[in-house]
Amino acid sequence: MVCPPSCHPVNLYPSDGVATRVTASPSRYCPAPDLSFDGLLLAGGDYEAVLGRMRPDVAETVTAEDLQSLVLRQTDGAGVYKEIDSVMATGQSSNGEDYGVAVVYCKYSKKNVLFRLAFDTSYELIGLEVRKP
Repeated sequence: MVCPPSCHPVNLYPSDGVATRVTASPSRYCPAPDLSFDGLLLAGGDYEAVLGRMRPDVAETVTAEDLQSLVLRQTDGAGVYKEIDSVMATGQSSNGEDYGVAVVYCKYSKKNVLFRLAFDTSYELIGLEVRKP
């Protein structure tokens, strides 16, 4: 299946031609993952699901409780989750490994929260950061 160009506004991995859509309103026909989905899982408190989306070597170094602790600590005082404000993505390389980074800005009732999510070329989660910008 080939997606229309409008489905992929950002080429996440330009070196190998794999593109991904980074919009918060995914097309149901698009085979590429919606990278903002993991931000929604974190904001919604589904830490087991986030752990399940991690690459195995990364997942063995963290627990769902670790993720919960991080999110609760970093969103303290932000209020109640409201919606995704914006999403952007870029491709990077470090130590010979290509990876993509999605930055998901979420609106909360009192403050905004940034979720930075790193994915390998198979779209497995390999890192994350949560903070108030």
